Amino acid sequence: MDELIEFRLSGKIEHLIDCETDDDENWGLLELTDNETYMDLGAYTGDTVDMFLSKVNSYNKIVAVEPDNRNFRKLNESLHSLDRCIQINKAISNEDGTMEFSKGNGRGGANGKGKCNIIECSSIDSLANEYCIDVSFIKYDLEGQERLAIEGAKKTIENNKPKMLIAAYHRLEDLWSIPIQVMDIRSDYKVYLRHSPCIPCWEVNYYFI
Repeated sequence: MDELIEFRLSGKIEHLIDCETDDDENWGLLELTDNETYMDLGAYTGDTVDMFLSKVNSYNKIVAVEPDNRNFRKLNESLHSLDRCIQINKAISNEDGTMEFSKGNGRGGANGKGKCNIIECSSIDSLANEYCIDVSFIKYDLEGQERLAIEGAKKTIENNKPKMLIAAYHRLEDLWSIPIQVMDIRSDYKVYLRHSPCIPCWEVNYYFI
């Protein structure tokens, strides 16, 4: 955290380089088992599902959620042959309903930016109830909507204590607001902050174990 803050204050790239850690090492913190129920929020075209599959020999279920229509088509193409895998074309928020979502931004689609469509959204708790799953691992990469998603996952976090990988680079305040929010829900997590090799300051993630 010190190096990331120093980078943001100074703009000096060496602070990012000094705190880089390898993705394999970072995912190793999660200690994934062969019986995970994995919810991938912001699944894009399936890259983090592929990363998950490379870390386990088997799994219970995968739920891949992607709001962007073009990305979702590619996601379906990538995952259609997987057993016990559900693909959902929705946004994630703190409640069920609809929201504005920008289109045509590739990986960077986001709530209320640019040209927008009105799309369906659901909370994590709602999806877990709808599909009758006990989520054991959640990845959040929601272009700045991570805290809304955490708010909509209170029951899941309280009851299941899922392992969580949460992107912390979309909003400056996420470095301190995300761990405070999660620990207010459940205080017995171990918390790790890691920066994967990437310049500029992307791929900064919290790991809750």
